[in-house]
Amino acid sequence: MFEHCYFITGSNQTIIIVVPETLPDAGVLNLSVTPKQISFAADYETIAKVPYDDSDVYERLCEHTQVGMIAFGEKENQPMPQEITHVAYVEVWGDE
Repeated sequence: MFEHCYFITGSNQTIIIVVPETLPDAGVLNLSVTPKQISFAADYETIAKVPYDDSDVYERLCEHTQVGMIAFGEKENQPMPQEITHVAYVEVWGDE
């Protein structure tokens, strides 16, 4: 569905994930996080796997059971919303 994402970080280990795609309607959004990759799932079906290499992002994600996400259609040149559009549960896995 998408091959990259962005991270907004703040104080106290806060993090928001910005996804450059409209997410499917789902009852549950999950993130499976390793130090090298984030897998995004909607209703437990994987919709994207995004590699990254940032230990600060990994540490911040490990601190939370849920994170806010902002999803917008980057390809459609839509402006990025100014608020969180989704919340996802975080599962942390070891090295892959």
